[in-house]
Amino acid sequence: MIEKAGVLLWPLVLLSVAGFGLTIHRIIYFTITTRRNQTVLSRVLPLVLGDRIPEAAAQCEGARGPVASVLHSLFGAWELHEDKRKALLNLQVEHQMREIEWGLRPLAVIARVSPLIGLLGTVLGLVEAFIAFSGSGGQPNPALLADGIWQALLTTVAGLTVAIPAIFVHEWCDSRADEQLFLIKEAVTEVEGARVA
Repeated sequence: MIEKAGVLLWPLVLLSVAGFGLTIHRIIYFTITTRRNQTVLSRVLPLVLGDRIPEAAAQCEGARGPVASVLHSLFGAWELHEDKRKALLNLQVEHQMREIEWGLRPLAVIARVSPLIGLLGTVLGLVEAFIAFSGSGGQPNPALLADGIWQALLTTVAGLTVAIPAIFVHEWCDSRADEQLFLIKEAVTEVEGARVA
């Protein structure tokens, strides 16, 4: 059945494998990053409240994750004027968001392109079916046409089978990215609030 779906099934298989790889990578990334962010914040905030800024900065320097990186930049800019500190923080947040959102664009492309490849395969298959149907001589054979149509529709099914999970994964990753951005902003606000208190 796979060989009857045509040559356009292979790009769909490649897109499916790429989408699966991106999905696994992003699930692992967001799981680890969320845990790291919560750990850093739980260690740093009490130190800031106790006015132990060098220790809080050291906690962030040795830690990994977006919250640790942004807070490390915040502690490095602790004595700068507020405008300069905010500009530096915005740059660091933007840098972290690029890492957080890595893989979202390829997932979106997979979700958009897969149904189009499937549709192209269907159209090409229908063209071949009608060419075979018209070339069958004086007596048209409906079974030949039906066989060509179901073979052509296989690529549409394959395209949708790749696209639908990619859409769900993309939306999930996008919501996790928004959650990470919120967590970063919340961490900065809490640390700056603790500094003032």
